[in-house]
Order: sequence, then structure tokens, then C-alpha cells
Amino acid sequence: MLQQTYAEALPELSVPFRAERPPCPEVVFFDEDLGRELDIGPDDVDLLTGQIDGTFAQAYAGHQFGSPVPVLGDGRAVLLGEVVGADGERQDLHLKGAGRTPFARGGDGKAPLGPMLREAVIGRWLHAIGVPSARILAVLRTGEEIAPRQGMQPEVGAMAVRVAASHLRVGTFQYAAWHHDEEVLGRLVDYAIARHHPAAEGALGLLEAVARVQAKLVAGWMVAGFVHGVMNTDNMTISGQSIDHGPCAILEKHDARAVFSSIDVQGRYAYGSQAGIALWNLCRFAEALHLEAADAVPLLEQFEGWFEAERAALVGDADLTGIDGADHVSFLHERGIGPVYAPRNEQLERALAAATVGNLEPVHEMLEVMRAPYERRPGLEYLEEPGGEGFVSFCGT
Repeated sequence: MLQQTYAEALPELSVPFRAERPPCPEVVFFDEDLGRELDIGPDDVDLLTGQIDGTFAQAYAGHQFGSPVPVLGDGRAVLLGEVVGADGERQDLHLKGAGRTPFARGGDGKAPLGPMLREAVIGRWLHAIGVPSARILAVLRTGEEIAPRQGMQPEVGAMAVRVAASHLRVGTFQYAAWHHDEEVLGRLVDYAIARHHPAAEGALGLLEAVARVQAKLVAGWMVAGFVHGVMNTDNMTISGQSIDHGPCAILEKHDARAVFSSIDVQGRYAYGSQAGIALWNLCRFAEALHLEAADAVPLLEQFEGWFEAERAALVGDADLTGIDGADHVSFLHERGIGPVYAPRNEQLERALAAATVGNLEPVHEMLEVMRAPYERRPGLEYLEEPGGEGFVSFCGT
């Protein structure tokens, strides 16, 4: 049974919204392992398409590429509810491609198939290699064609059900701070502490807890060779999970300056800048919490040390001399650190392109490999090969 503890505790930060009914939904991917954890199956189509009562679109704000945006929110997504899994952990079920919500900023509120499958591949891989990440439970074709992101050709419409520890973001706190009073902000702090960081004491304790889990997350990204691509404050979670895998990419050649996102024209979110950007976002979090600089600054000055300690714990005694310019994934695997497989950019794009014209076999093969990426598979050597230079990613999620 789904619950809505967030909407009940903070009605000011969400609005009721029910997903549009897709004309002909068809499940094209379902994570059986995750489904068993949550006691949800691929036949629960009404749930997976949001045709249930009591769903909400969440409000948040954020800094996007360094500039404040007072109102963002779930423009084409709804919080279906929360479910407590077999492990006792509370998880959000979040539906993407639900149609235009009151927070929609343009477009038709629909989602294309390729980016929804991309998020499924990336989330499965990150989870498998031990990087805390939201995951996709299901991807469905909706049976409709939608407006293209590029060019003139319509795209295949889709929905995706995302499972995350929650969808509380730094941007959620910014929205509360910018639009509501201290009482609402205080309730949000209390809710976040109770749900994610019960040992934290007050707003300053919450800041430290979030800084520590973000240090761990970004260290995991860096060792994996993962470039998130759009580290806006609305994409930084309070739980410490990786989320919103739109224009992300994998390093083919180790380069601190690597940028793949078509919208990151200034290189703000380059691979080597991710820890610094995380700290910048945490400073914005401290501001939203209305903390005094005398308290927040000494705490945040420890972030670099926490990050380096987390990265060192992952790398161990491995000698990384010579990694610059090398194939990042293979280099680390040869030193006993990383997996055999990563969702290589060009291979993933080819698999997604095939899926959009009806051939799901390549993306299903990649999804199966990313479920256990340390296990070498005969006949799949091509998935170990790096792609060429010049790959560009686009934000479609």
C-alpha cells in the first residue's frame, strides 16, 4: 500500500496531480529484482502508469548553471507514493512522462523512450558498482508519438517509474526558503532528518550529514569515470543518491576537463569539477537552511577532506600513474578496482537508437550486463571497447 508521508507533512511543497492516461501502455523493461523488493509486478499497469488516486507533483527551485530559478518542480512527473520494501527502507515511486503538471515549463509533458531507457541502464550500473543511485523499476511505451527533442521526426512516447530513497533536493529547501516562512522550512528540516539522517541534530547537523553523503557519492562518480553533466542544485539529493541521469556520460579517455553535455557550453560540470561543484551546491544548501556563516563555513571546509578520504577508500593502494589520457574504465579494471563493463557512450546510444525503431534486444542485453558488470561475458567483448572522441549527450530525462 502506497503512503504519502511527504505530501501530508508538507502540503505547501506539492500539488495534487494525476498522470495522463497513456493510450496503449506496454512494459518494455521491468526490473524483476527491484520489483520483488517492493512487491510490485509488471502487471500492475495502473500503478506503473499513474492511474491511481492521491498522486502529487513536487515543488522545488534551484540554481541552474549557477543562476537562481525561483520555481522549477516536477514539470512532467508525479510522486506516485512511498512504499516500504522488504528491507524496511522507505522508497519513493516517481513517474516520469506523466503529462504537463502545474510546474511544466514548456513542451508537452511527455517523455521519449530513449532517455527513459538510458536512465534505466545508468541507474542499474551505478547501483551494481556500489554508487548510491535511484533506479528505474519499469519503462513503458505509451503507444503515442511525441514531439521530437531534435529534428522533425516524432519520437516514441514513454513513461518510466523511478525508485529513489526520496526526491528531497537542495532545490526543495531553496523553494521552501524562498517562498515560505521559517515554520515550513523547519518542518522540512525535521522531515528530512527523520527520513534520511536520524542522527543529525538540527539544521547544522543536517548540513553535515548531507555533505558527508555527497562526498561519498561524488567520490564514487570520480572513481567510476562517471560525468553527471547537470549538477544543478535541484539535482542534488538530500539522501546522497545519484539522480536525474539525463546528459550523463562515461569517460572514454581520462581527462579532468571532459564535458559531454550539449547544454554545458562553459564546461561548468566537467568531470574534474564535480567535487568543487558539489561543495558550491552545499554552500547554497547552507544558505537555504538560514545557517550563520560562522557555523556553516568551518563545517564545509571539511568537505574536501571527506571527499578525498572516500575516494582513497575506493582506490586503495592501486597505482594510478599514467591514467591521464588512458581508457578510464579499462585502466581501473586492470588494477583490480573497477568493473569489466560500463555503459559506454557510443554502445549505449546505438542500443537506444535500435530501441526507438522497435529492436529492444541490444538495450536488454546491455541492461543484463549492467546488472552484474564485474562478470565478463563471452561474446560481448564489444561492450568493453571505448568509443571515439567527440561524443555529445543531450538532456532528455
